[in-house]
Amino acid sequence: MASHSLRDLSLTLILLALFSISLSMLSGSASAEEDSAATRVYGRVVDAETGRPIAGTAIILFKRFEFRLGYTYDYCGWTNKSGHYEIMVKAKDRGDYRVYAISDDPSTPGFDYLPVAQLISVAENPLNVSFNLMPAASIYMEGRFGPFKSGTFPYHFRVVDQYGLLNETGTADGRLLLFRLSEIDWTLCRMGFFTTSLQVKRTVIVPADTPVMIEMEITKSERFTFPSGGRYITLTQGSLFAINLHVLWVANNPNYVSGLLQSVQALVGDAEEVGFYVFYERDRLFKAEVLVEAAQSALSKGDYENAYAYLHEAYYIIENLREELPRMSLEASHSVFFITPFLGFTAVALASTLFESRRKKLTVSLSLYVLLFGLLYLLYPGYKTLERGSHNPLARTPFADFFIPIFVGASFLLPLFAILVLPMTFKERTSMERLRLVSAVAAAFSVASRNLRRRKLRTILTSAFMLISVFTFITLTSVSFEYGFTVQPWPGQAPYDGLLIRKRGKIPIPLEQYLLQWLKGRTEVVKLAPKMENQPVGRFDEPLSPLTTIYAPNSGLSFNISGVLGVYPSLEAETIRMHTIVVEGRFLEDGDLRGILISREAAQELKVKLHDILVLYGQEFNVTGIFDSGRVERLRDIDGESILPKRIKILHPPELSPFLKPLYWVEPVPGSEVVVVHVETAKILPKMILSKIMVQTRNPGDTMSLGRLTVLLWPGVEAFTSVAGKISHLLIGEYHTVLGFAELMVPLALMALNIGVMMLSAVYERKREIATMSCLGLNPSHIAAVFIAEALVIGVATGSLGYLLGLVSYRFMVVFPTHLVVKQKVEAFWGVLALCFSIEAAVLGTVKPALKSSLIATPSLVKRWKIKIEERPWTVEEPWRLRMPIRLHENEVERFFAFMERRLREYAAPPHSLISDIKVFRDAGGGIRLSFTYYNTVESIVVTDNVLSAVRRPRSNRYYLGPEIYRVYLASRTRRGTIKPIDEADVRQTASFIRDLILQYDVLSAPKGDVRRVFRRGWVPQAFNERHKWSRLGL
Repeated sequence: MASHSLRDLSLTLILLALFSISLSMLSGSASAEEDSAATRVYGRVVDAETGRPIAGTAIILFKRFEFRLGYTYDYCGWTNKSGHYEIMVKAKDRGDYRVYAISDDPSTPGFDYLPVAQLISVAENPLNVSFNLMPAASIYMEGRFGPFKSGTFPYHFRVVDQYGLLNETGTADGRLLLFRLSEIDWTLCRMGFFTTSLQVKRTVIVPADTPVMIEMEITKSERFTFPSGGRYITLTQGSLFAINLHVLWVANNPNYVSGLLQSVQALVGDAEEVGFYVFYERDRLFKAEVLVEAAQSALSKGDYENAYAYLHEAYYIIENLREELPRMSLEASHSVFFITPFLGFTAVALASTLFESRRKKLTVSLSLYVLLFGLLYLLYPGYKTLERGSHNPLARTPFADFFIPIFVGASFLLPLFAILVLPMTFKERTSMERLRLVSAVAAAFSVASRNLRRRKLRTILTSAFMLISVFTFITLTSVSFEYGFTVQPWPGQAPYDGLLIRKRGKIPIPLEQYLLQWLKGRTEVVKLAPKMENQPVGRFDEPLSPLTTIYAPNSGLSFNISGVLGVYPSLEAETIRMHTIVVEGRFLEDGDLRGILISREAAQELKVKLHDILVLYGQEFNVTGIFDSGRVERLRDIDGESILPKRIKILHPPELSPFLKPLYWVEPVPGSEVVVVHVETAKILPKMILSKIMVQTRNPGDTMSLGRLTVLLWPGVEAFTSVAGKISHLLIGEYHTVLGFAELMVPLALMALNIGVMMLSAVYERKREIATMSCLGLNPSHIAAVFIAEALVIGVATGSLGYLLGLVSYRFMVVFPTHLVVKQKVEAFWGVLALCFSIEAAVLGTVKPALKSSLIATPSLVKRWKIKIEERPWTVEEPWRLRMPIRLHENEVERFFAFMERRLREYAAPPHSLISDIKVFRDAGGGIRLSFTYYNTVESIVVTDNVLSAVRRPRSNRYYLGPEIYRVYLASRTRRGTIKPIDEADVRQTASFIRDLILQYDVLSAPKGDVRRVFRRGWVPQAFNERHKWSRLGL
């Protein structure tokens, strides 16, 4: 049975093998028949003028009759050196095709030949399709046709040549010359698909060495030509000419900005008629008028680029004014809802400070309120804008006319009720134990008001000085936030003088190649160094990964690369001294198109040496030099950033916390993972972008003007200029203008010093009064609060009056012969800032005198204790050696250390747990040392190792025969191993703890009336004061 089964299985396998062979023979014969049935499409591509064959021409066949982005081609071929090509079209694909012949030399900036298309019909017979290509050039169109922030791209072009050659070559009306595809990656043709870049959609291909013009159709009714005036432009083969559609629009619409300027002039006139102080706006408007006049002068000379730059800068100024003037009117009307109640508060507060009688308070507050409101109503424009009705909350209601009277009355009655009536109606419950908070505050301000009234002349002079300072703060300072072209100083030291151009953004954004061509055409440019780098490594939704690997054929090893840098060697060596990074070999030269620089780490990993071959992106490079990664990381451009390519570092990946958004950080790649090649070689490498352009001009004065023109002409570009070591940042963006604040710091300091002198003199004059308050039970905080309250009263009063007088002063500033160029402060928050300004100055000047007053009657240990210089360590190995506030007789040293040991052990037990490792050491000479470790984690983590010791004081008098006196020292060391303010704070906290224990020992062990042990630094403990009354120790 087994033999029969094996025989059947063998027979089955043989039959299957024969069946497979027969199927393969049938499929092979079918494939051969299909190949033999394919139609041969062949031809030759030559230059239409010289008849020379054109090698490398792409022949692309499409079944569709339109060439659009995203369409895949059907067949593709390339011409050989003799210009011939051959494409085999399968029998099943026979039919009508559109065939394109596209030829371009990637070393030239523009297209080299006009692309040609023919309609063919592929049948059984071979088909000869040959092409005669005309030499071509390219015109790139930047921007949009329209105003500066808007506009459209022309939807139709028509290229017309002067001699009608386009019609003779079969490209009627030049429509095929609008090849709205540019910079085609020809290698993609071999991969099975065909794509285009976005930039070539803005490229028009025109015949070379032929006068041509471009007719552009913007809308059905708006057309224009370039060049204008019936002129033509002639370009050489392979060249590229860039035109700015915005510039063309300005040339065709020179009065657009002038119309905007007239509308803003009307807005400024309306605001001035209402009562606004608009000299800052007029100054900005004058600058815009100067720019418009300069643009018109440039247009008359045919200088369209500078005309566009002038109008572009003026446009942003005008737009800012168009937005700012209506907003100023709206803010002024809204601020009325803050200023009017503020008037009531100011009037009631001043009356309460000046008088004790409630009747006088009411009468004076009402009179002040009417006076101040009348001044503001006549001189502040916010009330006029509110009366217009558009900002009235009761507009379009029957009560619209009654809103202002009702609002004015309520603005006075509410502060009156809150300050005079409410405290008398709702009183705190009295307590025999302590003073209630509200009662303490009311008492402090009441005493402060009486003291200020008693010293009228001093109070008036101080208040007048503060009022003038607040008034100056309101009237002479200015802050404005705007958007437009600005030149700002940039910190740092420039490595060279010149101009650096890049796109704005944290991540490098590619610059247009056409910007590089435009700069090459500028007469003031003498040196131009483009820099290329790879796009940032990693993506926002992926973890960081290397860019590529570099391979060493000799060793068979590879190394991960995170960045590729393309530079122009001679210029980079001259400007940023990049040649200094090389430690082995030499730096690249301008002709080293196949040279490469690698890091020392890469050379060691790859086991390569100079002149070895490396493979990067499938291309071979020769190791010219080896550089130090640390040196290349220290190289900086004018903008202060590293020259290395960037990578994206994910700080918080989403998978760690689904509730938090991931954070990304752009940083330079490590210098060890970078290779440096020639910039011309970098152009043909994948994933490379033009990131920066370094420019040097003939004269230093041309650097700033060229940077300004570049920023205003090319969207999204920013520039950094360096002239005589001074770096400037040129950009279009948000900026702010601040005037007067630096000068205001001087009166602020004088005001604080004036308040301080007044309060300090008041402290010394009122020693008896302070002692009386202390005997009546006021603690140091209560005594200091009285002086702080006096400063607050002066600050609030002068801040309020200074702000209100500053608001009405703008109407009088118009009559001055010299007008101040400041913005009028119509926002309500300036009133809050004025109060903060005056209160801050008053409190700053009062803090020191208030502390002085609190120490006169009840000196404070904490406020008097300082660590002397001799107590500080010089090195981290030395401890902090602090002298403790006690002296010991020789017969009480044992008792003192026994007390301290007992108290430390009590604090070592729960719930304190502040002390550990308590040890007592006794020297052979009878000395005692107590070591311990102090822990405290309540406010911050404090850990110190300490030794408490007693040292015998040397005798200052040899005739002294009394007992020996010992001084107590604390040697403390933190565990951080540093000598910083945080270490001093830890030591201070430890010493304060030991000082408290010493005070306990002194109070508990000293006999009644004996004060000899207490430290002679001008303080006595509170417990000692209670036993011995008050006395000043000067032992």
